[in-house]
Amino acid sequence: MSNFVLDRETPPVVGGIDTLYFFADISGDNYNTIYFDKIVKEEFFDGFEFMGYSGKKSGFVGSWFDYKVQSDIKVNGKFLDVRLFRVGFKDPTKQTFIKNVYIQLYAEGIYYYGLEDLLSFIYETFSTYGLVPDEFYVSRADVNMFVNYDFSDLKKEMFKVPSRSVEILTNTEITDIDIDVPVDSKAKVFFTDRLETLYFGSRKSDLHFKLYDKFRELGFGNGNFSNKYYIMHSYLKNNGLELMDPLWNLEFSLKRKALLSYGVDTVSDLLQKAGSIFKDLMHKYVFLGYDVDLIERYRKSRNLSRLDSHPLWLHLINSYNRYDLVPVNRVLKIYHTDIERVRTQTIITAIEDLVYNTGKTPEQIMSDVLLSLERHGTCRTKHQGI
Repeated sequence: MSNFVLDRETPPVVGGIDTLYFFADISGDNYNTIYFDKIVKEEFFDGFEFMGYSGKKSGFVGSWFDYKVQSDIKVNGKFLDVRLFRVGFKDPTKQTFIKNVYIQLYAEGIYYYGLEDLLSFIYETFSTYGLVPDEFYVSRADVNMFVNYDFSDLKKEMFKVPSRSVEILTNTEITDIDIDVPVDSKAKVFFTDRLETLYFGSRKSDLHFKLYDKFRELGFGNGNFSNKYYIMHSYLKNNGLELMDPLWNLEFSLKRKALLSYGVDTVSDLLQKAGSIFKDLMHKYVFLGYDVDLIERYRKSRNLSRLDSHPLWLHLINSYNRYDLVPVNRVLKIYHTDIERVRTQTIITAIEDLVYNTGKTPEQIMSDVLLSLERHGTCRTKHQGI
């Protein structure tokens, strides 16, 4: 490790938004005219490259385009092309319940232009052709932090995390859209003893946490550096980090339901609250330290809450200083008809958390609960040794 990390617990970091998907609210006859005159013919304006038509009934039905620009970054004598975003234009004859345009920002576009400038570029580009967005509605966002620190010796037992988040939210017209477009990605597998990626939560869920070796993802280990590697070099340097080993990414991926629970509906909401969301989730997904034996003793004795976050974790929480204008609290919104189901699921979730954090079995926990209810006179059924 380079000696620029003077203290193992206070490495340099930079927080941001690593991935962003959103709907653009574009309406009016002009959209339909452009769609039928240009898009159905697999053509659009300068810079847009046709990708294909997505016709899956349960997903977004329409035509997709990629948008690239030539950068001022030269590698091996050639200027790199930078993918800024891809955009889907809804087929007006197929769907009426979602917005007309769906956009995914590419990470290399975010790091080349900067998130705010890229959003402004998209707004101005679409407005030039008469497709003026009224608003951008967030569908998914990855709130993240890059850190020059080696996490390869971490284990899942070193963390205290919620076993599962439960929430039922009011339906909106763009909450549950399944976008049927393949993601351009190549899996990289490294056969080593060191940690490469640590997940908490299902990648299909509305919220999950991922901690992974960013430097290896960018090509270290196989000698095949991606365009993103070169683009991120200047981005990290401008923010006080080095594109070198170690470089890790801590990332919370939130889909629309999870975002709505934090009061984030639009991109403007996200830019005001992303930092507060990151800090709130870091207090829920807690790194307790490297002493696994100590952590397990506290977990088995049901005293895990007495262990403080590791100083490194507190440093990371306090170092996220972007998109942090509005404090947030996660809110559970429910239908009145779902109250009983939500209460039942809340109990189930609490039991799962206790099983994880105490080492007790569900039967032992239920036995403790029934005994407590009897002592308080709130349970008419005598304890049966469940």
